[in-house]
Amino acid sequence: MKYFPLKTIIFCIIFIPLLSTITVTGVEKYLNILYKSKITNNIIQQIKESEKKSVSPDEDIGNIDTVTIQNAIDTTLQSFSQSDIFFKYFNLLPNTCVKIKDSGKDAKDIEIIVAIKHNTILSNLILIVYIGVSLSICCFFYKNAISKLNKEHLKKREAISNLMKDEQEYLDKLEELKKEREILTQKLAQAKSDYEQDMKIAKTAEEELFNEIVQLEKKVEENTELQREKETEIEELKSQLEKVEKRKGVSKKRKSSDGVEKRFLNLYKNIDMNKKAIEGLLDLDDEDMQLKAEEVVHQLNDDPSGVLVKRKVFTGKKNKTASFEVLFAYNGRLYFRNIEGNRIEVLVIGTKNSQDKDMEFLHSI
Repeated sequence: MKYFPLKTIIFCIIFIPLLSTITVTGVEKYLNILYKSKITNNIIQQIKESEKKSVSPDEDIGNIDTVTIQNAIDTTLQSFSQSDIFFKYFNLLPNTCVKIKDSGKDAKDIEIIVAIKHNTILSNLILIVYIGVSLSICCFFYKNAISKLNKEHLKKREAISNLMKDEQEYLDKLEELKKEREILTQKLAQAKSDYEQDMKIAKTAEEELFNEIVQLEKKVEENTELQREKETEIEELKSQLEKVEKRKGVSKKRKSSDGVEKRFLNLYKNIDMNKKAIEGLLDLDDEDMQLKAEEVVHQLNDDPSGVLVKRKVFTGKKNKTASFEVLFAYNGRLYFRNIEGNRIEVLVIGTKNSQDKDMEFLHSI
């Protein structure tokens, strides 16, 4: 069997009888040890009573005749078979023999051997116990094998049931796919028919479209030529407009420069503003920077000593005169020098970006 091990069957068939025989032999040895001394002492006691003389267990009984010894043995074994539980219920077979010693004398020695008969209660009981153990082992493995087989059969049934369900589902899906295939076939035929009609319409539309494209290309060429003419006119107008704006800007800047110069002459009596300084002030993009620059001019007019000078710059080509650099609004630069009459001339107003050009101007004056 798949789940019933062959080793177990071999063990039950071969080793159980062998173990039974070994057990019987062991019981016999134990009983010989247990009963030998008892039976021998009892036989000697019987001989004492029959001969009316004192004989110890270790004393030679060679002078006693064999008939007396045999009668004592029979009496002892009969007494044991009636009173002892093993002899009475388990039918033990004690064997006795009288040995002649090799001392040359007519000496005798008694030997008691207790044996278990075959097919007796004790031997059969031992065999039944081992048979029961064997059957228990076989029964255990048999039940275990049956349980495993039942589980395996149950799994197979479940697997078969699942496979049948899957088969039915696949058959249903196959039927649905067949129906969908028929529908798709019809749709494909209709699509082919529609495609052919659309191709005819498209071909007609393509021809019409080609004609329209030719006409549109002509119009595009005409529009492109017209656009070029308009762009040329626009460029000319832009050029004229820039010239007009430049003229207005120069005029406006001149007016603004003249206005600033008049305002500074009226407000700051101790300051002379160089035209380069006025132009630099007007070129400042940030109105806040213009206000910061005018604050420096105001301080120079009122209290020149309160103005924080960053460094001294020597200007002029021939006569090197000292000019001073003042920072404002972080990026702003103002250059001035002292002139006659305790007056101050503001030479240049600019930024860090215009510093190189400003320094060239300072060295050129």
